[in-house]
Amino acid sequence: MTNCALISSNDDFRRLVLGLVQAPNSQLKLAVDIQKGAAEVPRDAVAQLISSEVRLAFVDLQSSITGKRVLEALSEEAPNLALVAAGPELPAHALLAVIRAGAAEYLPRPITAQELSEAVHRIRRRLSPSSDEPKRVRGSVSAVFSAKGGTGVTTVATSLAIALQDITQEDVLLVDLAPSLGTAALHMGLQPRYSLLDVVQNFHRIDHELLRSFLEVHGTGVSVLASPPLADDADAPTPDQLLSVLRFCRRHFARVVIDAGNHPLGAARAILSEADHKVLVATPELPTLRNLRRVLEIFQGQNGREPPRLVLNQFDERSDLSLHVIEDALGCTIAHTIERDDVAVREAVNLGKPPVLTRRSRFAKALYGLAGDLAGPDYIRLERDGFVSTMFRLFR
Repeated sequence: MTNCALISSNDDFRRLVLGLVQAPNSQLKLAVDIQKGAAEVPRDAVAQLISSEVRLAFVDLQSSITGKRVLEALSEEAPNLALVAAGPELPAHALLAVIRAGAAEYLPRPITAQELSEAVHRIRRRLSPSSDEPKRVRGSVSAVFSAKGGTGVTTVATSLAIALQDITQEDVLLVDLAPSLGTAALHMGLQPRYSLLDVVQNFHRIDHELLRSFLEVHGTGVSVLASPPLADDADAPTPDQLLSVLRFCRRHFARVVIDAGNHPLGAARAILSEADHKVLVATPELPTLRNLRRVLEIFQGQNGREPPRLVLNQFDERSDLSLHVIEDALGCTIAHTIERDDVAVREAVNLGKPPVLTRRSRFAKALYGLAGDLAGPDYIRLERDGFVSTMFRLFR
């Protein structure tokens, strides 16, 4: 039995909710009934609702979204409380504000009994996950980005996602953050049917099952949320929308890898601020290193935040720019180097086969080193019979 609350002075909405609660075989119990619209609810009534330990609340926003303050308070004080909001038809920006305030479902009037029942059914699936739906977690987010195009961000991000899945044996999601025409899915040999834009446009009704339907799954087990096809600038997701999607994804995947491209000052900056790990990819060329120095300055002084891990891609030991020279110029340490192997990487990209799958390659060894660094010390890779095993054990 699920305890629920009703906040509404609207007769039609109250009748629908009470009919659902009192229906034969109903698994709902009305524990709190506040006969006011959301904008009229006093603070002490909100506190009473929170202390009653209800799991589901029906909130009537009346004729505007001014009552969303109640959604914000309930969402902040009771994060395990699922909220079904009802109100007028809303433009996209207002609907997004209601979702960001904490509503899991929003029902515009006029509302039918079937629409309310279906919303509650989706909510109950989330409250009582089946064996096919994992419990929510706060997954680790690793954002891969660069200060300049052409440094191999997508090649590193796709291979990193595969290596992390292999090492941890956990659910890994790769998200292509390019506004349009991103190539992460292409690098993995996939032809996506849906994209990040589909998730954003359907976020008001998103749940675990719907999210999974928008993803493609690579043969390694890595799930991929592709970049949108060519789209107008007006359709591009806002930073707030991207953050909402990312926060939802990290509740359903143990590891999220973001291909954040080469725009650390654009919408990607919001994602970088959310990421647990930042992987800054550079190549040993003067223009790239100049831009890199500027980007590193941006992240300096962010107290309490992990600094970016600097990965030097396409490194050639015979180059005039040695590691020592580069580190002195940047004033920081190179965390990982990936040796130059143009032929192997180009063939892998053209075949849609991430180069990390060529286990004996120098690229693969470097990427597994980076993945192990991000996965943490609890994970160890086993080597047997002279080749890298695909089996990994987790020591707790």
